[in-house]
Amino acid sequence: MSNILITGASGFIGSALARVMSASHTVVCLSRAEARVDGAISVRGDFANASDLQRLEPYRFDVAIHLGMEPPSMQKASFSGFRSCSFHDKIGVM
Repeated sequence: MSNILITGASGFIGSALARVMSASHTVVCLSRAEARVDGAISVRGDFANASDLQRLEPYRFDVAIHLGMEPPSMQKASFSGFRSCSFHDKIGVM
């Protein structure tokens, strides 16, 4: 069983993937809109916002799947907040 972060889980693909993955893994969904996925942990936030990413600090992820829309702010975003998230293995980041 892996700990998986899925961004964009309020969207069509993200919510479907989170629903399937949560059957056999611990899934945390990060989304700007409310993600209602049975069996998954929902964290409301923006991937481009470092303070929102801090909400992910209690979790340790094996894999991250980024399906969220790229807002204009992402073009200038610093990924330093994302790097502070705890991953077992950085190679697992997709």
